[in-house]
Amino acid sequence: CLHRIKSEEDKATVLGEAECRLMDMKVKLWYYLARELKGEDHYQFIRAYSAGLQEWVEALSFYHYLAYDKLILFDEVEKVLVFEDKKAKRKMHKAKEEDKSDQNESTVEKEGGNYNESQETREIDEKSLDKEGCAEEMTKENDSNLANIMISVTVPQSEYILGLADLTG
Repeated sequence: CLHRIKSEEDKATVLGEAECRLMDMKVKLWYYLARELKGEDHYQFIRAYSAGLQEWVEALSFYHYLAYDKLILFDEVEKVLVFEDKKAKRKMHKAKEEDKSDQNESTVEKEGGNYNESQETREIDEKSLDKEGCAEEMTKENDSNLANIMISVTVPQSEYILGLADLTG
């Protein structure tokens, strides 16, 4: 559709349509490929999606050139194909909710008198609730959880160059 730009008046409309199509492909096709390849060696399967990746790079770079008057960089192409794994994120949130409900149940038991706790245990617990240490642990935990929910499609530099070569003819 990008080849249909005949004047500056058409440009905004055609670029908007192209952007929607590219985003649709990204969300529907590339996201599902990234989920399929999660935990796998992407280079083992690159031949299965190489042609599509080159065509994607060609279309994306042509769009980028028309929209911004410059070619898209390799790093930018890589970033476009990084996704948040929605399925893993839902599982993580579900596990957190279960942990919270388990903690709430144990709190109720403590308050109800079914839980015996010595003075030493209470003092140790109070010392271990250091705010700075707790914040550091939570930050590390959030970073590792974030890494677990990020997925991507590997874009080898050769595929990027071949996509650009398709653009130039």
